[in-house]
Amino acid sequence: MSLPEVPSGVRPVVGDHLSHIAIPARTRQWRQVANFAAVAGRRARSHAPVLPEAPDYRKLFVVGCGRSGTSWVQGIIAAHPRVITTQESHAYEAVYDPVTRRSAASLNAWTKVLHRHDLSEREARWVGLHWWINRADLLDLVDWGLHSGLIGDDDAAESVIEAIFDTYFVSRGGTADNMLLEKTPGHIAYAQQILRRFPDARVVEVLRDGRDVCVSMQMQGLTVSWPPESRRAQINTWARAARRGLALRADPELADRVHLVRYEELKRDPEPEIARLFEFVGLDATSGFVAEVADASDFRHHRTTGAGKHTRRGEVGDWRNHFSTADEEMFRELAGDVFEAVGYEL
Repeated sequence: MSLPEVPSGVRPVVGDHLSHIAIPARTRQWRQVANFAAVAGRRARSHAPVLPEAPDYRKLFVVGCGRSGTSWVQGIIAAHPRVITTQESHAYEAVYDPVTRRSAASLNAWTKVLHRHDLSEREARWVGLHWWINRADLLDLVDWGLHSGLIGDDDAAESVIEAIFDTYFVSRGGTADNMLLEKTPGHIAYAQQILRRFPDARVVEVLRDGRDVCVSMQMQGLTVSWPPESRRAQINTWARAARRGLALRADPELADRVHLVRYEELKRDPEPEIARLFEFVGLDATSGFVAEVADASDFRHHRTTGAGKHTRRGEVGDWRNHFSTADEEMFRELAGDVFEAVGYEL
């Protein structure tokens, strides 16, 4: 698998998604002090820099519960030559949450933003803001945020997020003919405000049988730490994302800007599903191109699959090989209502 390019000034990740570099606690603490000092120095400046300029361009966000196939769908869309994309930004968790929980004038809030970027880059993480912007450019945006006193905290945070997207888009030579694709599964929690912030943006929600999602979490948890460990937590994670998707698609102001991709339907009959996906996002795709994308994205082409890998088996109904009777009863109790509400049958 070839790695996407990183912005100038960011150290490239070498290896695979398991090549995480552990930073000692003392070093992490020292880095936090250094990052606080950097942010404090920016607040002492007499004026803020201007935000970067970018051409008008379309934005597409792929969301859903983790392990539902969001990376698969991202890869399908990214096959189009007019699409610009990279790794997950987690921008709303990394910027919006700390700033709005404190304030845009808070040193601690912006230190947390910078510190997350710093650690993600130094630990060679496969997701994070460092795939989108380098430290120097992020510090300029932090500087702007600290001096944005005439607007609300929400607006300041989202303006910085938009500027991060713009910075990456421009650095990749994006023009008005291109589309920026951002895939962070957890952004389903922010999808409604994303669509309101970006009036021309669209969202693709990827939905998969929650029982298969739980098993996929269980297997990836053998090598990475983010998936919930207990079956109860896995079920609740899927149910929460599914409920958010329901609410998003039920919003009359936004529903026509949301497209639902069912994992099982994409797996069973990929070409018509891919054609509908390209049509929704507004990208021209001939039947021949769709056929090429369907073949190239087939799981049989993945060289590294299996337990603990980012791509495992991709089979529909594999939960039957892993769920106990108690697991089935728990799933019915915790998620049965939303499971049926989104169109599945127990």
